[in-house]
Amino acid sequence: EGRMDPQDPSSKSQFDSSHLGSSKPDSSLPDSPLDDPVTAAFAWRRFKRLMVFMTLVTLAVVAVMIVLLYDSTGTISIHFYIATGLGIGFMMLLTSALMGLVFMSSGTGHDEAVDNNLPSFEELRDYKAKPRKPLRWKE
Repeated sequence: EGRMDPQDPSSKSQFDSSHLGSSKPDSSLPDSPLDDPVTAAFAWRRFKRLMVFMTLVTLAVVAVMIVLLYDSTGTISIHFYIATGLGIGFMMLLTSALMGLVFMSSGTGHDEAVDNNLPSFEELRDYKAKPRKPLRWKE
């Protein structure tokens, strides 16, 4: 009753997704350099190389940290070392991934291809909002 039959044209959804992926949404926007497969492959190879390097650095930092913690605190529960190592490792890898994406976006010219239609600082500063009537619980 509530299901759609793909063979029945009367049960077509109002949101037809057959056009997705067929063309660019707006041809007036500048093309991103990452649309070129050669540039995108180079950028992703560089990102993966950065992530492999940062994974090795992270493993080294976590190993040194565990040794230093053991030397300074002595024998503590193994869960302390596991939690601290995972916390530092996850933080370093997440930071590396996000910064790597920033470098990739900037280094390929993708940032310049973004159409930024936001108002300028002066337009925002001079904007006069309409006064709103205060909200009340009971009117």
